[in-house]
Amino acid sequence: MKKKISIALASISLCVSMAGCTTGGTTDGGGVNNNPPEMPTYSTTETFRIGNWGVPPHANSGYMEYANNPDYCTEEHWTNLKNCGFNLAIPTAGVNSYSVEAIKRDLEMAEKVGMDVLVRDNTSAGFESIINFAKDKGYNYDQTKQVLEERSESLKANIDQYVEYDSFIGINAYDEPSMDYYEPIAACQDWFLKNYPEYEFYTNLLPVYATPSQLYGKKNGTGLSYVDYVNEYVKEVNPAMLSYDHYPILQDWDQSAYVKEDFLYNLNVFAQQAKKKNTPVYIYLQTMGFFSNLPITTYEEFAWQCYTSLAFGVRGIMTFQYWTQLQAEYHNNVRGGIVDRDGTITPLYYEVQKVFNEITAMQDVYLHYRWDGVKTYEGGRVINDMFGLVTDQLENLNDVTEVETDQDIIIGQFTDEDGEYAYMVTNAVSPFAKQEVNVKLTFNKKYDYVMLVKKGTRELIELDGNVLEMTVGNGEGYFVVPLK
Repeated sequence: MKKKISIALASISLCVSMAGCTTGGTTDGGGVNNNPPEMPTYSTTETFRIGNWGVPPHANSGYMEYANNPDYCTEEHWTNLKNCGFNLAIPTAGVNSYSVEAIKRDLEMAEKVGMDVLVRDNTSAGFESIINFAKDKGYNYDQTKQVLEERSESLKANIDQYVEYDSFIGINAYDEPSMDYYEPIAACQDWFLKNYPEYEFYTNLLPVYATPSQLYGKKNGTGLSYVDYVNEYVKEVNPAMLSYDHYPILQDWDQSAYVKEDFLYNLNVFAQQAKKKNTPVYIYLQTMGFFSNLPITTYEEFAWQCYTSLAFGVRGIMTFQYWTQLQAEYHNNVRGGIVDRDGTITPLYYEVQKVFNEITAMQDVYLHYRWDGVKTYEGGRVINDMFGLVTDQLENLNDVTEVETDQDIIIGQFTDEDGEYAYMVTNAVSPFAKQEVNVKLTFNKKYDYVMLVKKGTRELIELDGNVLEMTVGNGEGYFVVPLK
């Protein structure tokens, strides 16, 4: 049996290590470096997850006038997907039920181009069917486990076919559940990990702006909050990772674009929970227009979503979605994915590719550290309401004694196993403003240099009186590692 071992975050701290890092030069006896330190190098077995919703569609899987679409599930289209920067595919069903043969074809294509796949099996023998059945019956954990035992043979028959592919890394069991689904999900996860411990059981949660009934189900009206929605999932399911979606780029009544103010709040809820449980957190970000969500058209609009998320310690980014959905624009106002409905590469493809190339180039240093907390700094003339929703910020940054900025910024603080700190400094100005930000960081006197990771490049910079001055472009985030 071909196997792919998924990295559980509980063990990441054991397999991510810093190698060959020289932290300082010689001194003159008074504590001042005469020689610059060597550029740090890092070694990690973890990969920053870059995934997508909306892989190249199979034939006749569209909606309405797109129902008779040709077969786009080809090596050419999968190669384009890979080359955009994606390393993970999350195939989903079209209008018709998604067959085992279609799943295997996606696994085959992903294997050819070197991508991983989380399989969403919504056949009658898949977990999605079992979870829905158990929820509708009102089954608890033990009752769901009984259903799993009864269907064990058919479940294994499907999964055993998937594990034959190197591209298979696990199951995408359920998307956006209410709390009513938690016990069935927990039972399915435990069954799967008992029988297939080498693989991943993945579920994606709802954003804060979902309706109360979507979040709390039959518990709606009992005084629950969004934090309860996330906490109860962790408590009942005990997942190896956390994942949710938040699509923040919207059109106002006057057709102007704006960013939902609860985006940072949502990030912080998951970041704090992931820190507490020592699990990775992944996020779906917006790359397609639908309903009142605007299509993404510029580097700044996508980079702002990504680098802001990195300031909160996310270890994977997925997009909604890569392939523009095969349905008419008048239906749900769907338009403007990374590639068009016929697979034509759009200008957005290259902007997304730029951002993913930058993130991939920094993944070794970024993944070496664990997220410790965040602090926001206002520099503009208007109060930033988004900042006010992040209520449990760090009181101070360790090893940074002063921060000066002329525009709004977010600084995520990170630490490694040796207690050394690093910082993600993100331009928090609206991506529609095209506004750079000038930042001045004053470090503890023990530091003479920093390594600045900027747009995929690294630079060793000598501090001037323990001060680093830099200009962060609109939508961008720079990772700063102080060095002795």
